[in-house]
Amino acid sequence: MSILYEFDQELHDRTLYQEGREEGRELYLIVLVSRMIQQKIPAEKIAAQLGENVSKIKKICSLIEENGSMVKECDAEIIYEKLQDGEM
Repeated sequence: MSILYEFDQELHDRTLYQEGREEGRELYLIVLVSRMIQQKIPAEKIAAQLGENVSKIKKICSLIEENGSMVKECDAEIIYEKLQDGEM
């Protein structure tokens, strides 16, 4: 018995668009956290101000500190990939 799947281009495009938006949001979050670290704001306060999970912000803070104190946009992608890979 074979099952045929019909490719849905519109669904595919929407999925890629949504994934791109989520990645962009995460990259922006990493840059914001980096800027707040530069201002000596603690992770708990960063999480509260940004409405994010404290453990997620702490992971981002640790990765930022490992990669230098100020994250440039190209470095944000490296940190994003490490978060996706579950490094920590």
